[in-house]
Amino acid sequence: MSKFTLKRWAITALLGVTMFGSAHTAMAQGNATVAPTTPLIGNEGLTATAWVQSSAEAKIAARQAYRMATRQLDVALKDKNWSAALEQGPSFKKLPPAIILDLDETVLDNSPLFARMARDNVTYTDEGWLKWTAEGNATAIEGAVKFLNYANNKGVKIYYISNRASEEEAVTRANLQKLGCPIQGPEDHVLLKGEQNWTSNKSPRRSFVAQNHRILLLVGDDLNDFVSARSLSIAQRRELFDKYADNWGERWVLISNPLYGSWEDSIYGFKSDLSPQEMLRLKYGVLQYREPTAPIANTTPANR
Repeated sequence: MSKFTLKRWAITALLGVTMFGSAHTAMAQGNATVAPTTPLIGNEGLTATAWVQSSAEAKIAARQAYRMATRQLDVALKDKNWSAALEQGPSFKKLPPAIILDLDETVLDNSPLFARMARDNVTYTDEGWLKWTAEGNATAIEGAVKFLNYANNKGVKIYYISNRASEEEAVTRANLQKLGCPIQGPEDHVLLKGEQNWTSNKSPRRSFVAQNHRILLLVGDDLNDFVSARSLSIAQRRELFDKYADNWGERWVLISNPLYGSWEDSIYGFKSDLSPQEMLRLKYGVLQYREPTAPIANTTPANR
């Protein structure tokens, strides 16, 4: 999970409101309506959270992504020349098949945490994140559990590569098992940041898996789940999209995540010390406006 971009939950300066620094009450259990514990205010993440949690479109997008992954898994299993990892070595045809997935907002849905933050008018903190993961209350992204069990039943090795910290592994495993996500063994299949000196760059972990497996699919919610895009500008990220255009929807499956991600880091130039006002200014700076023009000619509907 990219925690850098979660600073945007504090951006309220231009809305004329103040955000408080600590939560007031715990999230209600089950599907109870989230009632604010402080006066209602604007929140940059509120619309994204509402979309993830309430829209049919969010479920549709995730479900169709995992249905695509299921179809492509079968194609990849039959084609021994197939690999999804740029880190794959030359002699992989006889290696056992594996898939690699990110966790947060790919398999695990953390939107209840974001709803809690919006309700309580609080900003993101590392301490708050660790408390959340310790609860083990992340839900499953639509379609994820079904796909994972399908792959497991096909004999495909499943590796989770996440930037959760290594000290979160026990609670992460417990959360996955609670949801019915397969965790294979005996070797470690949950590869987190901080293990074996791994940094937030996921490429070395993909290389680690690719040494002994043919990688069939990559599934994630961030460009870095597929190719290293650390510190790249918006333009450079789009160049990567174009460069690997044939992989999207075939070997690489993206899960939509409007809550946070390196896409937002790139808007800020990967600077972590910006003020809320400066972060908002940079966001407005990437908007592509169209000034009003005269109506397009000949707008009278044709006779039918």
